[in-house]
Amino acid sequence: MVNINKKPKKLIIALVVIVSITFALINLQTNLLSVSAIVIPVEVSINHLNFGTVFPGENLSGDFIVTYAEIGDGIEYRIVQRRKPLGSDHPEYPDGGDPLMPGYYRNLCPYLTKISSEGEGDTESKSFVGPNDITDKWTVYFSVPAIMGNVAQDHDNGIVTENGEYGCDIVIEVDEFCGDGIVNGNEQCDDGNSINDDGCQNDCTIPECIADLDFIFIMDRSGSMGYDHPTRLSQAKTAANNFISNLELGDQSALVSYSTTASVDKTLSGDHTLTQTIVNSLQATGATNIGDAISLSIDEFSSLEANPDAAKIAILLTDGKANKPNGPGYGEHPADVAYAEAQAQVAAAAGIKIFTIGLGTNVNTVMLENIAAATNAEYYFAPSGAELDAIISSIEAELCKRASISGCKYNDSNNDGIITGEETIPGWKIELSGDAELSTITGKDGCYTFSNLKPGEYTVAESENQNKSYTQTYPLSLTYNITLYQGQHLTGYDFGNCQAILDIAMVIDVSGSMAYDNPSRLSQAQIAANQFINNLGPPDQSSLVSYSTLATINKPLSNDHILTNTQINSLAASGATNIGDAIAIANAELTSPSANPNALQAAILLTDGKANKPNGNGYGEDPADVAYAETQAQDAANANIQIYTIGLGSAINATMLENIAATTGGQYYFAPTTAQLKDIFAQINDNVCQ
Repeated sequence: MVNINKKPKKLIIALVVIVSITFALINLQTNLLSVSAIVIPVEVSINHLNFGTVFPGENLSGDFIVTYAEIGDGIEYRIVQRRKPLGSDHPEYPDGGDPLMPGYYRNLCPYLTKISSEGEGDTESKSFVGPNDITDKWTVYFSVPAIMGNVAQDHDNGIVTENGEYGCDIVIEVDEFCGDGIVNGNEQCDDGNSINDDGCQNDCTIPECIADLDFIFIMDRSGSMGYDHPTRLSQAKTAANNFISNLELGDQSALVSYSTTASVDKTLSGDHTLTQTIVNSLQATGATNIGDAISLSIDEFSSLEANPDAAKIAILLTDGKANKPNGPGYGEHPADVAYAEAQAQVAAAAGIKIFTIGLGTNVNTVMLENIAAATNAEYYFAPSGAELDAIISSIEAELCKRASISGCKYNDSNNDGIITGEETIPGWKIELSGDAELSTITGKDGCYTFSNLKPGEYTVAESENQNKSYTQTYPLSLTYNITLYQGQHLTGYDFGNCQAILDIAMVIDVSGSMAYDNPSRLSQAQIAANQFINNLGPPDQSSLVSYSTLATINKPLSNDHILTNTQINSLAASGATNIGDAIAIANAELTSPSANPNALQAAILLTDGKANKPNGNGYGEDPADVAYAETQAQDAANANIQIYTIGLGSAINATMLENIAATTGGQYYFAPTTAQLKDIFAQINDNVCQ
């Protein structure tokens, strides 16, 4: 039985504990039953908890566990108990007993006690589970006194409890949240699941699709695409056709295929049925000429058929390595890898985004990542053809969003980094030029938004509006050039949502284990870190510290964020884990003459391991290195530096990372896999921009 009740602005998710009793002569027979409500965001561990036979005066106990379902930042919950409802033909009695059947208690709630057994400060009225507190263990204590001096009763068959009228319900209550299946507050939708490409995003917003799209599928038709059953090529055709079938009026599609040579099989047009027909006609044979395929796609995007106002998107799929036109047609040829990456740079300069898909294990992941990254797209790994359809759907979801620029105008007149109501600036004129020519005025909260923008180059200018006069810490007129990519929502400039200028030190683990997994942990961390850096504005400064056996400053503080990205991309994984020295170097950089005294100083520290240098032997964990890292965190706190820590995978010291963050006023985040890194960096962006 699952007890789900609705209250105004609340959703109750039930862990139901049914306590039933049966007498046989002088025994009090009790069972404690629970039914787990497996719903987002909490799960309950037990289906049955049996206390067996209970005698008067006994104190018995049983456990249940509340587990976080890894959605969002965590959630608070409450534990409440309620006397089970009685049928209309059963009278209520204040003492919970029945004078006609005096040998039992109808209401057992007074004899249940719930205690948190983890020492985390959780109480029945307020408890929490989240990314860094995955489970809460609770113990239910059960103690029933004697009834009227004894427990004997003259009732041969015991008491029938199948109708659930006797006992006590224990219920877990949680506040409303995105993902509860109920549209609350500012939510545009809430479908109750964690699928991000089904028409309702994970942040409970409805994606807005781009208006016009020029799309080219760049399909590998080399001999190995004929492997497997069904063949890799046949599964790729199905995924490609599903994508093409979702194109709309105004979109154009084309097909470029490649093996030993590359060819434009279908030019750009709105005839998507013809594109699908040509896709279905492909046959697998030959080598792998990725560079020429990209080159032909670039030509097609700049042809007379192309729509100059459309977004230029390509999906490149391969199950092999580049070995033509320079190589022998088997294995991999370095000149062909370099040629493919060079063509990606040409594509990027032409405003083309290339999403890459590596199918199977015989691919050059680094090359495909580089092609995607160079064009501000994404790389996807498909272990087999079975995953292709889901990957194509993910890419489609990425494209089904419009860009926006939003921000706020503040005057931090006290220079304290805290914006009060009187420091917001309404009535400032914000002008946007580029694909669109728009203007707006900041509202009462000092904020504004330009939405539904096409990708491209924009100029955002702000100036003092007539009839308004404010004392500014910035020049009265500011102009910024911004490149908007599809789906990007820009904040973080000094005209943006960040209420303070930022000095950021990115502190990234490059120990040997960061090379694990496919794609590697380090490559995924690089992508997530770069997206964070991309949201920084001209007044902000960024730096990079990396660490393994030793720690080093790879890039000092400056507003050259492109250089920071370049240095992040150059990192390679090797060695041990020296967290303490990394924090020390970040502290030194954030307190150096390069630091902006009016900026918020913060470090983002990511690791997938435990501290074992400079004192330890370089593997496992060394207590001296843990203590050293926490001491450096105290030094950071003394210098007003916040440290946000990210623990990646299971081989971390979560307590140490929590302590480092808590000491400095930052926050700790747990990433079970690299899939969570982008969202975590986005959450950190929101935190430092508050």
